[in-house]
Amino acid sequence: MVSVFQDLRFGLRMLAKNPGFMAVALLTLALGIGANTAIFSALDATLLRPLPYKNPRQLVMVWGVDATGCCRHGGLVFSPPNFLDFKERSQVFESMGTFDGAGFTLTDVASPQHLRAGRVTSDFFKVLAVQPRLGRTLLPEDDVAGRDHVALLSYGLWQRLGSDPQIVGQTIRLDSTPYTVVGVLPLDFDFSIPDYYGPRDLWVPAVLPRDNSQRAHNYLNVLARLKPGVTTRQAAADLNAIAARLRREYSTSSGQAWGAAPEMEKHENSGVIAGAKIEPLHDEIYGDIAPLLWILFGAVGFVLLIACANVANLHLARASARKKEIALRMTLGAGRQRVVRQLLTESALLALLGGGLGLLLATWGVRALSGLQPAGLPHGTNLSIDVAVLVYSLGLSLVAGLIFGLAPVLHSWGSLDESLRQGGRTSAGGTHDSRVRSMLMVSEVALSAVLLIGAGLLLRSFVKLLSVKPGFEIQGILTLNLNLPSYSYPQAWQQAAFYSELLERARSLPGVKTAGVINDLPLSSDRDSDSFTIEGRTAANGSRHTGSSQDRLVSPDYFRAMGIPRIAGRTFTVTDTSPSPPVVVVSSSFAHRFFPNANPLGQHLTFGETGPWATIVGVVGDVRDLGLDTDPDIDIYAPYQQSVLPYNPLNYMTLVIRAGGDPRSLAAGIINTLHGLDRDLPLPVPEPMAVVYAGSLEARRFDLLLLGTFAAIAVILAGVGIYGVISYSTAQRTHEVGIRMALGAAAKDVFLQVVGRGLLLTTLGVAIGLAGALALARVLRNMLYGVTSGDPATFVGVSALVMVTAALACYVPARRATKVDPIVSLRYE
Repeated sequence: MVSVFQDLRFGLRMLAKNPGFMAVALLTLALGIGANTAIFSALDATLLRPLPYKNPRQLVMVWGVDATGCCRHGGLVFSPPNFLDFKERSQVFESMGTFDGAGFTLTDVASPQHLRAGRVTSDFFKVLAVQPRLGRTLLPEDDVAGRDHVALLSYGLWQRLGSDPQIVGQTIRLDSTPYTVVGVLPLDFDFSIPDYYGPRDLWVPAVLPRDNSQRAHNYLNVLARLKPGVTTRQAAADLNAIAARLRREYSTSSGQAWGAAPEMEKHENSGVIAGAKIEPLHDEIYGDIAPLLWILFGAVGFVLLIACANVANLHLARASARKKEIALRMTLGAGRQRVVRQLLTESALLALLGGGLGLLLATWGVRALSGLQPAGLPHGTNLSIDVAVLVYSLGLSLVAGLIFGLAPVLHSWGSLDESLRQGGRTSAGGTHDSRVRSMLMVSEVALSAVLLIGAGLLLRSFVKLLSVKPGFEIQGILTLNLNLPSYSYPQAWQQAAFYSELLERARSLPGVKTAGVINDLPLSSDRDSDSFTIEGRTAANGSRHTGSSQDRLVSPDYFRAMGIPRIAGRTFTVTDTSPSPPVVVVSSSFAHRFFPNANPLGQHLTFGETGPWATIVGVVGDVRDLGLDTDPDIDIYAPYQQSVLPYNPLNYMTLVIRAGGDPRSLAAGIINTLHGLDRDLPLPVPEPMAVVYAGSLEARRFDLLLLGTFAAIAVILAGVGIYGVISYSTAQRTHEVGIRMALGAAAKDVFLQVVGRGLLLTTLGVAIGLAGALALARVLRNMLYGVTSGDPATFVGVSALVMVTAALACYVPARRATKVDPIVSLRYE
């Protein structure tokens, strides 16, 4: 133990004697270890840490599939009768519950609030095994109509209501209807799934009617807990067998597609799903972000390897200078093992100091990651430096110390006699040392080239995406999401009257050019799709439905407000109301797909089974509703004052206002207008369309920002490494350079020789890096848009950038070599 402390004290003294070396090494290590620790904290909080529920591996999502095995997102959702049949007949689950979204307005308070609610069956909380902070969760008797006006509050809503510990049993009013509070959920309960199920303020019971006429009305997400020992494959087999029995029991007409509503009494039970699939809940929550996190983890691993290579090069330079010291120590009796231990102790000390500084950088990085809120990261995910992250950082520091500490150890392993004979000259061992340092430099260049190409592909993809025309204008538009509470506006005509009055008042505001409303704003997360039938046509599979489309309810001036061009026919007018014949406007893609050789104007289509036949009166331009990286879908627009679309309620709409100047300047005026129309209406937050547009690019911007940052760090470290290697090798050859210049060599020849050696090693590193980048590009393929994984422009551009960086790094030592005085260099040792 005494000798260990001696090694530590001696190591600290040696590091303190070389402050320049220590500063460069610490900063290099801190960058590598800090980046790794920050990304590991995200991995630990998501992919590595189990879900905060009892036996989380038993939790699964249950999805339906149709006859073709096709599904949307995770799969098809369930209708109430389908879910009840599966729940009663399944033998593989301990419990099954459903969840769906709902919205309420908290009334009888000073300022009405819009609340996001979860509508769930009582087994939902049984599946998750959640214990409330106060009161109880939902019970089976709460799922019965007439007894379902109970509410379970989230911890956040309970706090907003005053944190009353006696709130259980009290009444709150949701849409002016009394609900009894039965419990408060714990602080750490935050059930949400990215892309389709966000955090909730409260939870209310879902009453599921066993009505076979609703078997095709699918809206329920299903959550289940597997019995111990049951695998997801066994569960899927059980559900598929149940689906087969249900299809035999509830037969449909020949060839009728799943999801079709009943046409006649003998087919009243159509809509039985064809099968099911099981997804672990952990994969459902974190599956979208997992590939990105692993790519980033690999990227910061590359950064750390480059950092280690740099520090190893620095250690080799010090080891050459200390060769005589080490030889003398061994001559005086120090064993080879003792010397190696001393060198590794110094490396470990340096690594731990670098790890400590890296931990400080990681703390800042974790805060930055949390602030960026990467897309795909579930709401409430806590990124922090906990015990697991600290252990990882400590272990990483020690491993890094071992990696770069091996360089001086191997360097000192040479012949003792040779060291003594060389007398510690700086040129000693030059050939072997030069090979090692060159190899490290080539590795740095290769790793940095891989990261740069990955970042370059994402950058090219992002630029391509920015050039995509969304089909509407972005600047000069203000949006407001409106939610009309059902207690104030229970009828569709009342909701339509509200929007008509709002639009009239909005258009009269100073600075407003025009205004419109739409139920699902483009590039938002809202979307609706329904099957439709074109008059006189049947689908190839025998279904009466011709196809499925995205459908939208809009006001007459919506297209003008958004700058969506009219291609043929007309758009809607103020006369397209309930008494008028039903009309629709279709997108250009719809017209080309379903009427490639005919005029769509005047054709008729309908939704559902009993809906009215609507006439196509116009064609408008395509809109990328679902994202800039998604091809335009086929869209059907209907006037919001006509009942053409059967499943599109009017209580949720988005107001869009085209401004003559800055749209933000209209925010106060439109809020006052809303307040004047209804003082009890929950007031929305106005948002420019440019912000909505930017939000749709958030995920790609985040990917590019992080990978680009790590690539920039890598290329800077590689440049420093190239500079170090060339500087050291040039210094070793000072004697040789002096002789050559004394014999008549020109300064230009010396300059080109030094730069040429650096570029030769860089070219080798780039060649290796290009091969590695091809493998990385295949991994990034799903993250690219409009760019192939082997994009020549990216590969050539990155190669040129690395070569220019290397040339700049070689410039200073090459210039220094040309200034060597031959008289001085001939005496150089």
